[in-house]
Amino acid sequence: MAVETSHLSAVRFPQLSRHMRREQSLYAVLERVYGVVPSRAQEYISTAPASPREAGLLNTDTGAPMLVLGRHSLDADGDPVEWVTSWYRGDRVTFVAELASPNS
Repeated sequence: MAVETSHLSAVRFPQLSRHMRREQSLYAVLERVYGVVPSRAQEYISTAPASPREAGLLNTDTGAPMLVLGRHSLDADGDPVEWVTSWYRGDRVTFVAELASPNS
């Protein structure tokens, strides 16, 4: 359904790959091992044609329409935690956003 790539600082999170071999959740490792919890993020959604790499991984045609999500996560101090890019097949995904008034 999607191909996701996360970028994290090797200086801030040394030996992250080793810790991830024992866990399935990146966020659990960040909290348990490094004491870091993302507290806010900025996310954007755009469209792009599938590159040969994404098309192959997602079993679709090169150039097929894709939804591309990018996210920059920060900790409570405003320091960067993670930068993520996710590619979704445009024909297999629906995004739902729930919006509420700040007074509700």
